[in-house]
Amino acid sequence: MEPKMIQILVLICELIAIGSAYQQCNIICGDPPVPSHPTPRTFGNPIRGKAGPKGEKGEASESCGECRTLMEEVREDIATIKTQLAKGDLYNGNFESEPLLFQSYNGPAYNFGIKNGNQAYIVSSAPHHFKLISPGLCGIPNSVSFKTESHPATYLRHSGGLLWLMPFEDITLYKQDASFIPRHDLFYKGYTVFESVNIPGHYIRHANLRLQISSDDGSELLHKDSSFRHL
Repeated sequence: MEPKMIQILVLICELIAIGSAYQQCNIICGDPPVPSHPTPRTFGNPIRGKAGPKGEKGEASESCGECRTLMEEVREDIATIKTQLAKGDLYNGNFESEPLLFQSYNGPAYNFGIKNGNQAYIVSSAPHHFKLISPGLCGIPNSVSFKTESHPATYLRHSGGLLWLMPFEDITLYKQDASFIPRHDLFYKGYTVFESVNIPGHYIRHANLRLQISSDDGSELLHKDSSFRHL
């Protein structure tokens, strides 16, 4: 995504979020202008100043506790959106992220790693960095592939149900095996599940630390094992 487009998208998100938050603030506190209630006259810092009974400017004042909490949540959401844009969580067209670590939900000390040359595991030391490219090698919009930082043109792919680090092959099977659809917040907020492109309903997960793809059996363990976030 082009930097200019990122800036435009972030701006739109901020405007929508702040407008929605202030509307909720009105519901909580009553229709402004009212004494001691903030009036959002300045973009980027809606909690600015105090309005009198007829809307005239007053001295700086804090908003009510509920509104202040609401605005803080909005700012946190905006910060999350900016982080997602910067790291590639929101895909639109061709994209290659910075090198990322992928942290396990139920093993926060463990990240994607490689053992024995090409076997994908979650590891507690010497984790492996990957760049997300989108669309993935299969070319499907919003798909991603995991490109290793250390070996050019080498990607994670599934084969025989397990994940491997393998050099690129210009064949359809390789491209599909190495492509996944990210399902953000599918099981846990802030964590992503990666669904196989050519075996729908199968997600990257760890079992005995080995990375593999498994079908969703609806179990809590599967949901935890298949949820990751990038750092």
